[in-house]
Amino acid sequence: MNRLKRALIFESRRNHFQVLSDILELCRAPQAKTCILRTTNTSFKLLETYLLQLQTSGLLELQAKTRKYLTTLQGQRFIEAWNYLKELIYPQEPLMPQTKKYNLHANQLTTISVKSPRQLGQLRTAK
Repeated sequence: MNRLKRALIFESRRNHFQVLSDILELCRAPQAKTCILRTTNTSFKLLETYLLQLQTSGLLELQAKTRKYLTTLQGQRFIEAWNYLKELIYPQEPLMPQTKKYNLHANQLTTISVKSPRQLGQLRTAK
């Protein structure tokens, strides 16, 4: 039984592809590197690696004028493919809007009321 709990805890961590997808999702609108760093909660060195990988694979581009990163059409296809794969792997997890906080208790989803996006961020970091 302890073995099962450890496996479930591990699944709650982001993997490499999830971080890549998060960066691409964020950069659908042009974003500065510092904004990406703060939003994705990665280290600077790790973010540099992710950005380089995304740029060399043609999923992300750096706009020369503004020095902001933007997801390419190929990057948008990656996001769609990743979301499709997540649905195959975790079919029991419903897609939940980002504006509400949900709690799973006794196999039932309950909504936690959140008055502002700031409170939502505080709830996420409190986990």
